[in-house]
Amino acid sequence: MSNEIENKTKKLLQIKGQVEEAKSKADRLRGTLDNLDTQLKQHGCDNVEDARKKLSKIDMELAKSEQNLMEGIGKLEQEYQWN
Repeated sequence: MSNEIENKTKKLLQIKGQVEEAKSKADRLRGTLDNLDTQLKQHGCDNVEDARKKLSKIDMELAKSEQNLMEGIGKLEQEYQWN
């Protein structure tokens, strides 16, 4: 009987350790989530979908700027006969 109680006590202590580890991990994950939420808000986004939309818009603007730059360089090359 004593051995059975000892085994159950060990099992309960093991479970207690697992629960404490899970709580600690949950706290770390909450901190990470709060940090990500703060970063989103710093960039004017309320959620990940807003961030994706904003990144898509920035990508399109960047592509347009790059195209304008290349066209401008092409015109300068023709005008000043570079190449």
